Amino acid sequence: MKQSRAHGVRGNLPAVLPRLALALLLVGGWATLALGLPAQAVSIVAEDDDAPAEAPAEAPAEAPAEAPAEAPADDPAEAPADEPAEAPADEPADDPAEAPADDSATGADADADGTDEDADADGTDEDADGTDEDADADGTDEDADGTDEDADATDADADATDADADATDADALDEAGEPVVDEAGAGAAVVTIDIVAEIGVPAGGSAVNVTANGLLPGGRAVLLVFSTPQVIGAATADAEGALSMSAELPGDLSPGDHTLVVQAVDSTGAPTEVATGFVIAADGTLASVTPNASTKGLAMPKFSSNPKVPAYPAVVALDAPMVVAATSIAALTIATVASAAGAGHGGGGSRRTGGAGAQVGPSGESIDTAVRARLDNLDESDEVVIPVQAGSLLAIAGASGAVARFSPLLSRTLTDAAPVRAFTGVFSLLLPLAALLLGIFAAVSVGGRAEPAILALMIPLLVIGVLDASAGLIGSLAFVVVVAVSGGIVDAASVRTLIGVGLIIVGPGLIAGSFRDIRRRRATGPVAIWERLTDLVVVPLIGAWTTIAIVSSLPDLGALDFPIAEQARLLGIVTLIALVFKVLLEEAAARKVPARMRALAPTDIPEPGTTQQVVSALVRTGAFLFVAAAFVGNVWQLWVAALFFLLPGLLSLLAHRFKNSPAIWQALPEGVPLFAVLLAFGLIISLILENLLGDVPDFAQMTFLWMAVPGFLLALVGMFAREPKAGDTRWYTRESMTMFYRVGGVLMLIIAVVLAASV
Repeated sequence: MKQSRAHGVRGNLPAVLPRLALALLLVGGWATLALGLPAQAVSIVAEDDDAPAEAPAEAPAEAPAEAPAEAPADDPAEAPADEPAEAPADEPADDPAEAPADDSATGADADADGTDEDADADGTDEDADGTDEDADADGTDEDADGTDEDADATDADADATDADADATDADALDEAGEPVVDEAGAGAAVVTIDIVAEIGVPAGGSAVNVTANGLLPGGRAVLLVFSTPQVIGAATADAEGALSMSAELPGDLSPGDHTLVVQAVDSTGAPTEVATGFVIAADGTLASVTPNASTKGLAMPKFSSNPKVPAYPAVVALDAPMVVAATSIAALTIATVASAAGAGHGGGGSRRTGGAGAQVGPSGESIDTAVRARLDNLDESDEVVIPVQAGSLLAIAGASGAVARFSPLLSRTLTDAAPVRAFTGVFSLLLPLAALLLGIFAAVSVGGRAEPAILALMIPLLVIGVLDASAGLIGSLAFVVVVAVSGGIVDAASVRTLIGVGLIIVGPGLIAGSFRDIRRRRATGPVAIWERLTDLVVVPLIGAWTTIAIVSSLPDLGALDFPIAEQARLLGIVTLIALVFKVLLEEAAARKVPARMRALAPTDIPEPGTTQQVVSALVRTGAFLFVAAAFVGNVWQLWVAALFFLLPGLLSLLAHRFKNSPAIWQALPEGVPLFAVLLAFGLIISLILENLLGDVPDFAQMTFLWMAVPGFLLALVGMFAREPKAGDTRWYTRESMTMFYRVGGVLMLIIAVVLAASV
């Protein structure tokens, strides 16, 4: 018996080796994604605030103009009121040449007692007896013309009245260390930052309390920590212009100097900044704290004062042309490959080819085409046994067929959860309910603003969207509705952000399923088993890569530095695991409940009419323009690319007028080969353009335009290559090419993974 088994294994070795190779590739592909597939670069734009840099230059220029007018007003009788005891203590600490510049940078021109430090440091304040110290030190009180040399030579800031400094300096402190606001400074914001921690304790997690008065009612204050700016808190001023805020110092701050900065808007609408410096020792403990620190040299990001705009630094996509170019390559590759797959150009040996009406251009049709041309290959061997209680599920299946004529994409979305419904019956409706509640909670958790929620809410929404696209759509719509009702849609960037959040939830599952159909008969025989194993490798990797691309591009899409972009790879891994489970669930349903699958996922879907296809093409092109403008701007390259995007969908309506060429159809790439070709084309084009133009916006815009060309050309050629000969299939899926198909497919997938990791 043992000898017989051994002989059987050796006899089937040629058939076993390809399966072992694919199994190794399965493990290797997932490991590559988890360990080596980097998230695309996130564009973080930090623009310098010019105010601190300009202040030192302006202060000396303004002071001389004020000094002559104010100097005569100084009453000698008031001079003794200045505290002479502080002058000697101030002199060694302040450099007369540097004091005005330092004060301008920090905004602290006055001592805690209201006297001017510069005046004391320069020796220009008179003593209690009314004599000038500098004059006595020089030995001559007057020039030949009777004027006082030192009086003429004194710094204009010293002669200027101290009342000006008291009136405008909101950072001045009284003897108790509390902020001082003079009556003349009414309306100026008073902000304090307090690190509630003892010196020597671990800095990470230390509490930070912020209080403020004199702010613009309803205005936002944002708390950041530098050197690399991180938003650690935000609050909105009440009707009296006051607010309080609590936060914690991040635990990942490196040893060295750091700065806490509060950005706010005072009651006059003018921006204000207050900073506190602190030092972290080598052991991670708090070494020192410096109130009223300078913000000079910090790259201050810009925030919107509108409390309905998420409190993240503003991002301008074209400030990072390399990122925009990479996003263009990824997005247009996904759109072209998904459409080509749905247009009947692909599917390997397991997918049947639709008729001529299903052959449309890859660029313009995107996912809509893929689901329109899809023909589910389900087992018809057993009879349908559907419980009466599952009538609602049959109603959903019927609705899917009814809406197909108007929206093929919506039709496919409604039947996406067929395997879940086939196994769990009416309990599958818990997924839409869970998605609805999660969408509402997610929107409430972000205060009704247009921004992605925390991972604890986004991850379950993503998983539900992968397993049930219709439930994911419900969760996305719930999120959008709550944000809209809360007033969170304030501009075009808000709308784009909501589109991006919806794509994160619903997009990966639909796009991966459009790239390669996973709904088919149960795997029987080596060919079917190979195809199903290929599904387990290709579909999860494509879905994960798509997720990473969408999440990484969200800051550019919404024009704000959303921190979720840093978790793109994590979300990609979540998508990969969810898609592996979905493929296995599809196979289990095909084996165990094929009749239910056939009833819940009808394949007799009517073909949309001409009007629907034209309207759909126009709507998709409008969405393309709206979304792409966030990355490349409203430039001529955008409109030319949109034309390339629109024409294939319109020209496909005329495809039946041209003679079909099966030979050209055989030559057109599809699936993984097309994916690899487009990525290679994009990388080569971007490299050439970067060398010619440099890392400038025009480089990103031209890369975007060139990436729209392959899909357009493929659509034009596809008009003459709609289908193979009757009964034929792709040349490399023929029985004589089995070994070439499997080995070549493995090598092509490795190449595609390497290229995808390079984008």
